[in-house]
Amino acid sequence: MTAPVQQLLAAQQVAAQRQLTESLPFGPVVDYEVLPPPLDRIAAGSAASVPTIIGTNLNEAKLFALVDPSAQEIGRDSLIQRMTPLFGDRTAGA
Repeated sequence: MTAPVQQLLAAQQVAAQRQLTESLPFGPVVDYEVLPPPLDRIAAGSAASVPTIIGTNLNEAKLFALVDPSAQEIGRDSLIQRMTPLFGDRTAGA
């Protein structure tokens, strides 16, 4: 089966927008066999000896504007609404 490039790109855009409420689009899939939940493993200590650099980039969020242009003008309430499916009750005090 073949498809034109424009059709594939359009389908990719639709899939990415649908997935934004759950996770980053086109990322690894946790299957609990080959790939267990990474945060569970980290909480259990599997990454205790791994050095970590934490920081931010001024324009890092611009990537998300490609998939969801409304992300450029997101406010506090909208951000909490978007993050609740990912973080549940942990967004309540944000």
